[in-house]
Amino acid sequence: MNKKFSTLVAGLAMISAVASAQITKTDGYTMLKSSSSDYLAVYGAKSDSVVVKTFSNLATAPKASIDSAMWKVTEAGVDATGNKLYNFTNKKTGAVLSFAAKKDAKPNLAAGVDKWSVTTDGKISAYYSANGSLGLVVSGGKLSLGIASAATAFTSEVNSALKARTLAASDLGDGFTVFSLNFGEAYQENIFEGKELVATQLTGADADYVQLQEVGADKIGEKDAYFGLDTTKYTIAGQKDVFGYKFAKDSTWLDNGYHTVLNGDFQKFKFIQDLSNDKVAVYVKNAPVYNTTTKKFEAALTGTAADVQVVYAQVTNSKVLTVSKLSGTPSTIEQGVAPSVKLGKGTPATLPTGDGVYFIKVKSGDEFKYVYATASGLELKKDAPNAYNPAGQFYVVAKGGKYQFVERNFNQGLTTAAAQIYKVTGKDAYRVDAVNSAASASLAAGTEFYFEYQKDIKAGGKEYNYMATKYLDKVAVDNFAYTLNLISGTEGVDDLYTIVDGVLKVKKTTAEDAAKFKVEVIKDKTGKVWTSNADEHKAGVGAIALGDTLATATYKLYKQYTKEYVVAKDNEFKLAKEDNTATPAVAGSEFTFKTAKGNGYLLSTGDKIVVLDVNTGKLISAAASAVNNNYFDLVVEPSPDYATLNAPSHMLVKSAEADGKALSMNPKSLFAEVKLAGQEEYIDSLFGLWIDTACVKDVTRPTYYITTGNGLDSAAIADGYRYFLVNPQDSVYSAVKGDDDKYTSKTNEGSAYWNATEGLVKAAFVKAIVYGEDSLAIVREKATAVDTLKTMSVNPAAMAFVTTANNTLKIENKTTKEIANEDDATKTDREDVTSYLKVINNVLVWTDNRDEAHEFVAEATTLHPTSNDNVEEGASAISVVANAGTVTIQGAAGKSVVISNILGKVVAETVLSSDNATIAVPAGIVAVAVEGEAAVKVVVK
Repeated sequence: MNKKFSTLVAGLAMISAVASAQITKTDGYTMLKSSSSDYLAVYGAKSDSVVVKTFSNLATAPKASIDSAMWKVTEAGVDATGNKLYNFTNKKTGAVLSFAAKKDAKPNLAAGVDKWSVTTDGKISAYYSANGSLGLVVSGGKLSLGIASAATAFTSEVNSALKARTLAASDLGDGFTVFSLNFGEAYQENIFEGKELVATQLTGADADYVQLQEVGADKIGEKDAYFGLDTTKYTIAGQKDVFGYKFAKDSTWLDNGYHTVLNGDFQKFKFIQDLSNDKVAVYVKNAPVYNTTTKKFEAALTGTAADVQVVYAQVTNSKVLTVSKLSGTPSTIEQGVAPSVKLGKGTPATLPTGDGVYFIKVKSGDEFKYVYATASGLELKKDAPNAYNPAGQFYVVAKGGKYQFVERNFNQGLTTAAAQIYKVTGKDAYRVDAVNSAASASLAAGTEFYFEYQKDIKAGGKEYNYMATKYLDKVAVDNFAYTLNLISGTEGVDDLYTIVDGVLKVKKTTAEDAAKFKVEVIKDKTGKVWTSNADEHKAGVGAIALGDTLATATYKLYKQYTKEYVVAKDNEFKLAKEDNTATPAVAGSEFTFKTAKGNGYLLSTGDKIVVLDVNTGKLISAAASAVNNNYFDLVVEPSPDYATLNAPSHMLVKSAEADGKALSMNPKSLFAEVKLAGQEEYIDSLFGLWIDTACVKDVTRPTYYITTGNGLDSAAIADGYRYFLVNPQDSVYSAVKGDDDKYTSKTNEGSAYWNATEGLVKAAFVKAIVYGEDSLAIVREKATAVDTLKTMSVNPAAMAFVTTANNTLKIENKTTKEIANEDDATKTDREDVTSYLKVINNVLVWTDNRDEAHEFVAEATTLHPTSNDNVEEGASAISVVANAGTVTIQGAAGKSVVISNILGKVVAETVLSSDNATIAVPAGIVAVAVEGEAAVKVVVK
């Protein structure tokens, strides 16, 4: 018998618990331990980072973690003084210890210094130049690179726990339970050869053992098939006890009277590895033996005896695998020779449909049930999930051959960690490692799962990212107002709208009388509306750990134009301006419209829901568990209609109040005002405005430039310059950077564009020129890049004309203003601003309340800047002569005459008593309309 190969355990009696030595070259791997008991290692999460680790117990530490702290030391020549240099190669990653050759190098692997000298006291260092050196320095549990003289002392150590490490199932395949088992030579009837095996970790008293099955052939009929020892054996000269028994793949025998011995322990394998050289010994918990007296098979090992070792034996011209008993102290193989065992990584099973959303079902009795999550665990239900509700939808992602399964409704995992899956032979089912059995008594190791891929549920589409909640996209948020409707559970009861009567109430009324709300999207700190780990508003929604984009669409509601937010107060809801400086601060409530029955939504806020108090008509908050049929919906208020003007053309933009006033530019201040013809410096030609089309991005909302050439010389006009009506928000509002490098949103109250009395921005005209299709350049003494406007949707000079029920127009502008970023004060942001022209004491300002907007009418005019010396009369027998402050009408005795100014205001009306009648009128261009004749325009001085 050859006893050259003894069990790995035999060596334990001949070494101390810890063998520490000076660092030198090794045949295998060693650990490099600092004087502060830290071990040099690569960082598991980032394998190019070199760190130091501590191990409280090497015997129980994960093998992968230990491997990352083991190094192969090889000689790499000598330095200039003849001292040996060494390379250090990491066992886990195969990377050579190498850092950048520079003074401030970080302990991250990089090309550069990779040959190291080791002093007699274990200091590891290297020189990258005549005066430049790097030394490994350990301080406070951290590794850094200092100069050679500051290096920390290390020793080479191989702990006894590393010499005989019992491998777990996942260690066999380098992190996977799928692996290959190679015994180093060709063996007759080697049932392990060329097969992928899957190991199942046993527990309890068998915690050191695994069961082995063949991937893709793990069944015999309906029974699980395992590798193990059989009761058949080879005939070998001199064999005794268990020596010679063969390996076979069989089911586990039951105590049913057909077998004289049960084979369960014959199918339990133990793998022990010397981590310093990766040599492996394989054991089986027990083996059969034939009792020649009883003529029956029985277990060979009894009492405290444990394990037989896998060996090989020579049979004629072949070698075969069998087992041998162990004997002696230290224990050695009785017969046969230990083979050279190599473990290889296998190929894990994969889901053919890849990552995505799945429904998961299991066989429960005679029926299938689906896996759902709860707030604290998992449960099974008969009803299948659906595509528009995240309950029962599992987000499945594979990484590095392992899968994670997280339910999208409660962020609950099917497994306790990333897990392997195993295809069940003959079925479309899989077994899964690390099943979260603590979350459900119905699920455990060995459960067969069926994964139903939901190809139509795509991450990234709004209908799936915001499933189970009402979602409004940017267009819906920016452009529409809404009524909040209560959907009645009573047939025939409709038109239940929310109104504001001190507090929010529900009333049967019309949409015109209902409260109109705008919505504000609640975003996370990154500016996204979907969930993330940093999202304080929607934590716990979606498969967060897997980067799921599912979100709870959450909004604040505020009254259109006034921007008064819906705020919860004593279980009721009222309107109030947000105020962060108040005590307590006033903030709009956050609402979510959750999919419910009755074609509506449950309206939730925090952990409450909004319901109708039938006694008072008020909307109140109630516990989310309350049983109710109060379903709500946001209904779009009919969007405003926008006028399409006959542009480009000269037009009068007159006040609709029949006061004779019109929009014009103050020739001195350049502010926009409404004035009467002849009032102060307002000559007639100031009222004739040139209306031209701005670049139209939205055909339903055409925009126009309102301009005038007054005050410009003929050369400037010829070059294309004009004065443009603008909304100068950016000249008033800005984000100001403080000494702390943080921005604060400020109002420049010293700006000429600021109306301090009203707290509103004034409308003004600025000199500018249009170039290209959609750009506008503003002319200032010191022009900046900001003065070139290219985004017509937020152009402060692009005006839209909103139509009203009175057949009048309101002038609307959409632009932006600079503010401090709400989530990061070191950054600025842009806030959308929609404004309307409002008149205050003849001065035009911008308001966000459309109800306050001034109403205008626009009509074509022949008025535009002219010499004003003469105006031709209409061809008629009647003569109209303009004088200083009067007009003389000849040849119209007995006829009525109406004289009006350019804005249509009647300044004189009479019946002429003679053929040479003189009538006093204000200076300016007037229209003289004699009965039966076309109106004649003249200039009165």
